[in-house]
Amino acid sequence: MWSDTLKINAAIETGEVKVKFSDWYCSDQGPDEQLPGFSNSEGKDVASCSVDVEEKDIYSNPIKLKVEIKNTYPGYTANVSILVDNIGTIPVKLFSIFICYERLPVLVSLILPEDTQIDPGMNKTFILRELSRSLGISGGGHPQAAGARVRKDLLKTFLEELSKSLD
Repeated sequence: MWSDTLKINAAIETGEVKVKFSDWYCSDQGPDEQLPGFSNSEGKDVASCSVDVEEKDIYSNPIKLKVEIKNTYPGYTANVSILVDNIGTIPVKLFSIFICYERLPVLVSLILPEDTQIDPGMNKTFILRELSRSLGISGGGHPQAAGARVRKDLLKTFLEELSKSLD
């Protein structure tokens, strides 16, 4: 019986997972936007929305944003569009989200693209939407369950807005 030995040297490199916020935009840029069923025919501009960098990584890439919505009132709405860049070498995918409230004047939802994977050198837009407390609704929850107390006359509007935020 003949035999011989083959040797293989292998090196494995995993790549780099790295993302950053590259751009952001708040839709409130003038007279206050209103949810369906509400009107701002007076053109009032009392509520405001701002987005600022709260934390950067060691390369000065923004990795934490602070969104502030001030002077909100029933009917007011605002969307914040956030562009996330994959600046690493391997694809990344959104696994979970965490939205931190200091106070709870509004409920906020995150509108995700159908596929949250971002390939290297590419980006995706995520949208934060203010919801429900702007309608004078109270509620809350966690990822597995949520509830809300809705006035009967606002139920249809609330369900339409909730449906849009889940699409």
